Amino acid sequence: MDTTKSAREHYEQGRMLRQKKMFDQALEALHHATHHPICGGQAQIQVGLCLRAMGRHDESVTALREALNSSSLSQEEYTHVLYLLGQYLESLGRSAEAIEAYNRVRQEDPGFRDVELRIKKLCGAGTQTVDLLQLGRSFIGKLARSAGSIRTRPSSESSL
Repeated sequence: MDTTKSAREHYEQGRMLRQKKMFDQALEALHHATHHPICGGQAQIQVGLCLRAMGRHDESVTALREALNSSSLSQEEYTHVLYLLGQYLESLGRSAEAIEAYNRVRQEDPGFRDVELRIKKLCGAGTQTVDLLQLGRSFIGKLARSAGSIRTRPSSESSL
């Protein structure tokens, strides 16, 4: 790879390679741009997208979190990355972290996409747990009642 390329050129090359699904080559190009003060945040986002496409989900979450630490992101980009991070975390079953990311999106832009619905859905998972608890208690109650009627049988048989 030509080392005389600017960080912006590496970023553009990496983005183009990612779009062509040449993820390994894209990551190599993007690596040269991730620490640049102007395009580093955007390069880190592209790294996250590549890693996600490659099935390297935990690494993609880390890359997006690093992008959020970049001062080169605009407020709009920051909000989009937070939302994307929430989606990734949600797909990984990391609900608490996803809710945290979505709440930060809601703080930045309360009407952003379907963030409110996603938060309600993820928080609603807790009510499903309560419903399962109630179902379990109901089952245990029925079991206890039937066990009580079984106990009475042996005592009546013992009097025979």
